[in-house]
Amino acid sequence: MEKLCSTELCTGCGACAASCPVGCIRMESDAEGFLQPVVELDQCIACNRCQKACPVLNKTGRDAGETIACAAINADEPTRLQSTSGG
Repeated sequence: MEKLCSTELCTGCGACAASCPVGCIRMESDAEGFLQPVVELDQCIACNRCQKACPVLNKTGRDAGETIACAAINADEPTRLQSTSGG
C-alpha cells in the first residue's frame, strides 16, 4: 500500500476510510482529539482507492491554485429580494 497523507496534513475527513472496499481503514482520535486514519495493513488489498479519495493528495480547483468562476441566482424573486446575497 502506498502511504496516506502525513498526519500533519490530514484533515480527518474520512474519505480514505469511506472509499476502502475492504474496510481496513478506520478513523480514530489522536491524543489531541483529531481524527486520523488507522490502516490494518494485513487486510489492505493495495487498491489505492484511499489515495485517490484523499483531498490532500489530490488537490484540485481552488486548492491547486485555480480560479473557479461560479454564479447562482434563486429563481424565486420574493426569496431573492429578501436575500442579502441575491441567491
